[in-house]
Amino acid sequence: GDSGEFLGIRGSFRDITDKKEADIQLHQQNEYLRALHETTLGLIGRLDLHSLLSAIITRAAALMGTEHGFFYLLNQDKSAMEMQVKLGVYENLTHIALHRGEGLAGYVWEQAKACSISDYSQWEGRILDLHRDMIKASIGMPLMSSGEVVGVIGLSYTESSVFFDDSKRDLLQQFAELASLALGNANLYEAAQKELTERTKAEESLRKFSYAVEQSPVSIVITDLQGTIEYANPHFTRLTGYKEHELLGRNSRLLKSGFTTQDEYKCLWETILAGGEWSGEFQNRKKNGDLYWERAH
Repeated sequence: GDSGEFLGIRGSFRDITDKKEADIQLHQQNEYLRALHETTLGLIGRLDLHSLLSAIITRAAALMGTEHGFFYLLNQDKSAMEMQVKLGVYENLTHIALHRGEGLAGYVWEQAKACSISDYSQWEGRILDLHRDMIKASIGMPLMSSGEVVGVIGLSYTESSVFFDDSKRDLLQQFAELASLALGNANLYEAAQKELTERTKAEESLRKFSYAVEQSPVSIVITDLQGTIEYANPHFTRLTGYKEHELLGRNSRLLKSGFTTQDEYKCLWETILAGGEWSGEFQNRKKNGDLYWERAH
């Protein structure tokens, strides 16, 4: 007042609800972009399957503001979903392979679409386990490949006051689509590594077989169906006197001595071209003209 005494308070207020909501949405979008970034890196850098699955569920949990989640993956014979990674309360629970319709992951697998539950402990499709009663709002999101469910991301809250609203479901849906790409990439890499390992083993086996053929104490020759020589081992070249380059591409008739009947040759070719095995004896001619007898199979 005029004398300096306190008369009251004059205030000016402005409704900032929209700004606060915008800030929350901006924070969520930033978290989402960070999730996209890390998952994209997974497409390039996380080719180890277990490492990628751990990264996906950890980032998805952070995106939804929870510490509780799991990752189920379809097994090789596509008969059940098997737990691969677990976070928070799920680390202390016993997990079994789930078939279609069993539990949250099995239900998402069967329906091939997301499933959001307000209270898992009251959900009729829950796995009956008292230890799971602490789980409240939950969501299961399918990971797809070629139109089929190959995995399920599951996230949960243990607080009764928190839920998965439409904005969270939309964010998680977009995240799951990108995670599906990352998973597909990792599976391709794993399959390529397996194929490479098998090919290496096959090449090693072939190499050993090649050593055995090369060092065989008997003559070994391979021809095409017209008798053109495609391979001859060292014993064959030592026996006949021909160098390898002198044999390859030439017909095996160059060994003929003229003392083996045409009927015998005819029987040989008719037998092996019919898929049978032939055994017999030849009198052949070496490069220097010497004759030799050969028992052949």
